[in-house]
Amino acid sequence: MQIEKGKTFFVNTLNHKYESKTVILATGSTKKTVNIKGIKELEGRGISYCATCDAYFFKGKNVGVLGNKEYAIHEIEQLLPIVSTVTMLTNGEEPIEKRLDKIDIEEKRIREFRGINRIEEIEFEDNTTKKIDGVFVAIGTASSSDLARKLGVVIDDKDNIKVDNQMKTNVEGLFACGDCIGGVLQISKAVYEGMIAGMSAIEFVKIKK
Repeated sequence: MQIEKGKTFFVNTLNHKYESKTVILATGSTKKTVNIKGIKELEGRGISYCATCDAYFFKGKNVGVLGNKEYAIHEIEQLLPIVSTVTMLTNGEEPIEKRLDKIDIEEKRIREFRGINRIEEIEFEDNTTKKIDGVFVAIGTASSSDLARKLGVVIDDKDNIKVDNQMKTNVEGLFACGDCIGGVLQISKAVYEGMIAGMSAIEFVKIKK
């Protein structure tokens, strides 16, 4: 799909071309993952992508956070008040911050996540293992901002589309909502923002008549 901006917007899909006075981008975000044996098989069985959503399932447990940058630190901060221990799993990468209170940092490369019905341990490439109750994947979230960037929309340093409290971007007639603008990645938040964006778009069209 492509979007072009002239006096109006032209949205080009594989089958049709649409013209509109306004467009709402609700393209979501794409989770970054990594090719480690067992990660796909154990998703939802101890491997999670959202500390805000799933932290309380691991209350008092020992968990790991797979990642080494700001997003991983954000997830760790969400987990610390709830779980027993947190280990940052950098998978061979250098952590951006080594002096994080109350957490261990494991920099060894991971060979496999293992478990029968749910994750039970991590095997590293040096043949050592670590018992674990859960792993939160926090390698990063890449917002679907390519469409917006091509239209000249301002993108923040986390690759999210920048909007005001009416979900307006800096491009006239273009609005955005949901995961692509960042913040807490929750359905309830996205629904609320979608309502605001829809109302703002209606008001925009009325003014432009």
